[in-house]
Amino acid sequence: MHCHEYLSGKQSVGTSHPKKHLERCKLRSRVAEFVDKLCAGATPSDIERLENWIYDSDLAHRALVRMIVLHELPFSIVEYDGFNEFVYSLNPLFKIVSRTTIKLDCMGF
Repeated sequence: MHCHEYLSGKQSVGTSHPKKHLERCKLRSRVAEFVDKLCAGATPSDIERLENWIYDSDLAHRALVRMIVLHELPFSIVEYDGFNEFVYSLNPLFKIVSRTTIKLDCMGF
């Protein structure tokens, strides 16, 4: 399950159901479009790294916590429109948490 949509797993359904889902899946289309944009003008080694890249939301969240602690940024940075636009431009899949959550995470860092 790559997009949090459950598909039928009955033998009677066969493999056409998952295949059709992959063809019309909106998340898969957005990710493919995102990768295509990243690959524009990239070197072959960059493209290989991108093809092998796997998004890890926990790793991204820990990096955000580390950045806030390291640079003594305000917890409210996660509410800044400009910051959210910047993060979205880097990875539309990243979910920004509230400043209360980020504060608790930074206190435990």
